[in-house]
Amino acid sequence: MTAPVQRSSVEGVLANHEKRVGILEATPGSHGGEFDIKLVSDADFIDPGTWNDFYFNIPPDLNGTRLLMARIFVSVASGNYTYLLVQNAGNDCSAAVDLVTNFYLEDANFYSDVANPTYENVTVADGDFVRIVLDSADGDGKGLGVILGFG
Repeated sequence: MTAPVQRSSVEGVLANHEKRVGILEATPGSHGGEFDIKLVSDADFIDPGTWNDFYFNIPPDLNGTRLLMARIFVSVASGNYTYLLVQNAGNDCSAAVDLVTNFYLEDANFYSDVANPTYENVTVADGDFVRIVLDSADGDGKGLGVILGFG
């Protein structure tokens, strides 16, 4: 398992986001708490064979909220597809409760909101870890990221 990325350790790097992997910005936003997360740098191919799950911790101000918005984006379109899974891993990373399961980007698109949201009616708690899993990818896309909004 990859060590969880703590929100406070990667805040404030938005100006150099193309070179970094991690949480680029965590803001109150219109959904209570929005996380702009870069999962694969712009220079790297989206490759499930070499990519590890990404974890981040729910802060106290989002206790009792649930996922309301999800967007996937890339810097170089893949020409085919990329599928992600977003889960609440609990406070010890042992749970696997799906927050969104229909999360994909296909063809030559650079971004996509979840077309048919399948957000589970699951609340997150202070200290829970959210896990982002790269289920599969096909093509030559680069620079994968997500925006998640909790409220």
